[in-house]
Amino acid sequence: MDEVTQKDWEGLQRKVMENQGQLKAVIAGARTKEGEKKRNELTEQELAELPDETVVYKSIGRAFLYAPKPELQDFMKNSASALGEELEKMKTTKAYLERQQTELENNVKEFIQNSPFLKARFAGVAR
Repeated sequence: MDEVTQKDWEGLQRKVMENQGQLKAVIAGARTKEGEKKRNELTEQELAELPDETVVYKSIGRAFLYAPKPELQDFMKNSASALGEELEKMKTTKAYLERQQTELENNVKEFIQNSPFLKARFAGVAR
């Protein structure tokens, strides 16, 4: 394989790996955000069942600070809403990265088909 083809092949492989890494990161981030959103929604539901004069505490890191119940409910509602918006952005990003991954995979297949060296090298690889 000549030097130019080798560099093109390596560049294409690098793009595929970078895209896969980004896709995995977005999927993991979305899973985390979904868990946070669900936790906030459940907490908000539990708070709604309590009387307004109930003493509640807000978790801040490892500490718990007193917070009025309505304030904590608003915080949970706003936080769940913000997480929902972030999840929508992540879904859009995920869809884009998946389309890009498909395109890159097609480019790899085409590259292999057009390169006699790579075609011979990957001839025994199952599809």
